[in-house]
Amino acid sequence: MCGKTSEDGRYLLAIEFRGADDCNQIFVRDLSRSHSTFFPVVQGFDAYYVLFASEGSKLWFRTNWQAGRGQIIEIDLSHPEEPVRRTIVAEREGILERA
Repeated sequence: MCGKTSEDGRYLLAIEFRGADDCNQIFVRDLSRSHSTFFPVVQGFDAYYVLFASEGSKLWFRTNWQAGRGQIIEIDLSHPEEPVRRTIVAEREGILERA
């Protein structure tokens, strides 16, 4: 497991890996709320997620979730009980290696 903060320091991400797989799970804690706890954002070890940017309650990830060649998604944490996912750059013919 490793940790990472969002660019503005508001969110702490706990990133859990399983063995040598590239797949991970992500749990988030809102550090702007004094008694917040970690909540799941990505579960199931079904893909990899790499955080590369954030702004306010929105986090942007490069991932292969439902996109073997990669895509960019946004996860909005404004409602932590049910984070909203949105595809920003869909899978294309080439492989998305960096964002």
